[in-house]
Amino acid sequence: MKYVPTRLPEGLAIAAILEREDPRDVLLTANGSAQLADLPRGAVLGTASIRRQAQALAARPDLEVTLLRGNVDTRLGRLRDGAIDATFLARAGLRRLGRDEAKLTPIDTTNMLPAPAQGCIGVEIRIGDEAAQALCGAIQHHDSALAAAAERGVLEALDGSCRTPIAAYARLDKGHIRLQAEALSPDGRQVWRDAGDAPAGTEAEAAQLGRAVGARIRDAGGAALAAIIAGTG
Repeated sequence: MKYVPTRLPEGLAIAAILEREDPRDVLLTANGSAQLADLPRGAVLGTASIRRQAQALAARPDLEVTLLRGNVDTRLGRLRDGAIDATFLARAGLRRLGRDEAKLTPIDTTNMLPAPAQGCIGVEIRIGDEAAQALCGAIQHHDSALAAAAERGVLEALDGSCRTPIAAYARLDKGHIRLQAEALSPDGRQVWRDAGDAPAGTEAEAAQLGRAVGARIRDAGGAALAAIIAGTG
């Protein structure tokens, strides 16, 4: 779901969110997992994610970030051959692939928020397809759907995409949705954060919580953040 636009084509809707996998990122080095603070000064970080780049530079401005694309084996190969010192992978993807790296220690969300709806899989159907809707009702995971709605609400308010440095994480706690979110400049020098809390209700209410948090971030970021989202900053 982290790659799905917040505005769907006419006639389509997300009918189910499956139970969420671990949304956290894993920072991998040639020796296993690490925390950002563990990397040597000036280490080379390979990533194609503008969010991960921004978050890493916000915490460690001394790092050198280089573009790294490809599947899991390609990225790990670049680690083994010494082309890079570290890279990020989503723990959800590693677990779904059955990779041993999924057992490594992830980065806690208190230190690095994931992309909105990271770890969530959604099912998209045609509006009015009652048979598909009924089937999706059997696999809908309520708490995961609320979290995804809240996080995607942040993205919607900021008019962002998977190419924008935006992070959000919602969790269900004692009947409440607790949401944290942030937007960053690509170089990590500017960070705008906000949080919100609301009773756990419907997906529409969760999305409204996300939009409210996103709107406050947008207002705090002003022209600087608007330029980043538009791709001109």
